Amino acid sequence: MTGILHVGDWSPVAIAQYALGLGALAMMAALSIVILYGDFWRQRHRIWAVLRGRQPLYPVPQADLEAPHASASTQLRRDRSAAEPTREAA
Repeated sequence: MTGILHVGDWSPVAIAQYALGLGALAMMAALSIVILYGDFWRQRHRIWAVLRGRQPLYPVPQADLEAPHASASTQLRRDRSAAEPTREAA
């Protein structure tokens, strides 16, 4: 039987190198998972706000909000913010 999976023909050095390579791949995968999970955990409030529609995915510049050619959703957002009572009025 020939091929890479036939371990009987491998030398002890080749087995050690293969094991080290698999260990390095496992460590890189674990580190990537830890980094991605940490980033998700730090940003979780913003992520859930975006998913629930309470916050835009990208910040909208104030000039775009005040533009006369604003979209219907921007106009609706302006109307809602104008209808909400302010702290001074309450």
